[in-house]
Formats: sequence, structure tokens, C-alpha cells
Amino acid sequence: MSIDKIREKNLFKNIKEEIEIMYDLIGIKGVCQLEDIIINEDKDITMVLPFYAHTDLWNFMKVKPGKHLSEKDARTVFAQLVEIFDAIHKKQVMHRDIKPENILVKNDELEICLADFGLATRNGPFPEYEKTRTG
Repeated sequence: MSIDKIREKNLFKNIKEEIEIMYDLIGIKGVCQLEDIIINEDKDITMVLPFYAHTDLWNFMKVKPGKHLSEKDARTVFAQLVEIFDAIHKKQVMHRDIKPENILVKNDELEICLADFGLATRNGPFPEYEKTRTG
């Protein structure tokens, strides 16, 4: 996204918070790790994440028989999500945009990582999320 568009939509605070949250979650298994931030000569901001040859969970399911996961595969994904949520909640972070498109499938064993912390917020004694909308 370009800095001009960020300025136009007044998103500096949002992007800063997303980057800060992603830095706080470095090293947590199952969270897509921020590898770099690039600002090019056109002032476009790019957050660099690892490349996975597979796709997001939504598109992964679309090519499955019946367009859904088997019960065994669903258990595999769900168990990882519980561990990821537990870890990020211990860091006082709430994702707030959980959907198949934000769950990346890393390999054929259905190892996943959670992406897109653009709507994430921190929780604490006076949670700001009580005053904000989710996606």
C-alpha cells in the first residue's frame, strides 16, 4: 500500500500497530513471521512474509472432495489453531479476523501459520478493542 493512500485513509496508526504486534509475535510457532519491511521509491510499503508453496486454507479446501477438509484434517488444523491462539493471547494479542483466507497452509502435512494481523489489537485492563469494529 502506498504512503499516499495510507495518509489519505489515515492508516499510519493501524500499520504501525500491525508491525509492532508482528514483532512481538516473532518466534511463536504458527504465526507467519515478519521477515522485512520494504518502502520503495514510489513510497509503497510491503511487509515481507515467508513464501509457502501451498495456499491459504480457503483455496486449499476448494480443491478437496466436497470442498471441505476431512474430519482428520480438520482436527489437525484446529489443534494447531488452539495452540496458536493460546500463544498469542499470552502475549496479550487478539487477532480478530480469523477466517480460512488468513490461515496459510505450509505443506502437505497441513502445518499452518496465521497471517494478517491488520485488525489485531492488544487486550489488557482497559481493552481498546471494546471500542473498535472488527472485519
